[in-house]
Amino acid sequence: MRLGLSERSIYLLFERSGLSFAAFVTDERLARTTTMLLDPARRQLRIGDIAFAAGFGDLTTFNRSFRRRYGQTPSSLRRLGSG
Repeated sequence: MRLGLSERSIYLLFERSGLSFAAFVTDERLARTTTMLLDPARRQLRIGDIAFAAGFGDLTTFNRSFRRRYGQTPSSLRRLGSG
């Protein structure tokens, strides 16, 4: 490992903070998709392409996670950001 920590040690660090490693990764991916959705230079990209570029493996998981986090769909955010 580059950090000199075992995988188990990393999971324990996240556990102590009250956030699972999986939740941390999802949060980071959602933040990246939000930035990309609001970026005028990426307007031509499909939402699915943005989700995959951020590391989501399928659109259902992405859409569910996005709505749960932000209370709206990715396309709604994109529309609001362009107006």
